[in-house]
Amino acid sequence: MIQDRAALSNGRAKLFLSCGQRPEYRERDWGERVANVLGPSGVGFRVFFASRVQDSKSLTQIIFRELKLISKLRTLFAAISFGM
Repeated sequence: MIQDRAALSNGRAKLFLSCGQRPEYRERDWGERVANVLGPSGVGFRVFFASRVQDSKSLTQIIFRELKLISKLRTLFAAISFGM
């Protein structure tokens, strides 16, 4: 059992989650359930759930876009912290 859920989502970990698109298997519903279990009210990860992404190229583009944004934010926060 995880006692300190906030410690997991304090900027150290972000989970990228994608799912299938087949309505007959309710894959998006399952993906949402997994995202909820792994998210802040569950395990504690910050979850980026790409529920409508249908191909690996698009998913890769989204992941790299998010990683670039995180990198820019870290650089900005570091500059502010050091008074630059």
